[in-house]
Amino acid sequence: MNSDWWDLRLRFQGIIPPLSRTETHFDAASKRHIPADIPYIRYYVALLLEFQIHEAMCDAAGHNGPLHTCDVYRSREAGRVLIDILKVGKARHWRDVIRMLTKGNYNHISADAMLEYFEPLLLWLKGQNRGERVIGWTAYKEDTALFQPLIYGSSCRFFSDFSALLLVIIVNWII
Repeated sequence: MNSDWWDLRLRFQGIIPPLSRTETHFDAASKRHIPADIPYIRYYVALLLEFQIHEAMCDAAGHNGPLHTCDVYRSREAGRVLIDILKVGKARHWRDVIRMLTKGNYNHISADAMLEYFEPLLLWLKGQNRGERVIGWTAYKEDTALFQPLIYGSSCRFFSDFSALLLVIIVNWII
């Protein structure tokens, strides 16, 4: 099961383990939602809602311009929007809360705000990748052998352990 976990991480995320892993390990348990049996769809829905809320707060703050440049710091109006939707809690249906948040424009979860926020990045990436034949990473198990840490003498043990720890921290922070 552990090798299947890493096969999926390589295929979909381009990530390989920092050290050789075997079936005696259970690396999937390092992601909190797996041992806690929390459906991952919650993270997806929360991400979309974050951008819808951010857009509504920016509108309330009177922001003009691209969404990624909006700063609601010290905006009482933006704070009121957030307080108003949080006060409702579970007393009203979520569609009503979104309708209230978006001033009647939506009654459903939408990715429009997230797409608008990341549009400059998407345009930049398209320019950077123009002419590239392969975009992304290869997902061949043979390639992972190239990135496995080399076995050094005992004098380099601290360095390899520290490097592996640092890589694990960075990877988990990104994901």
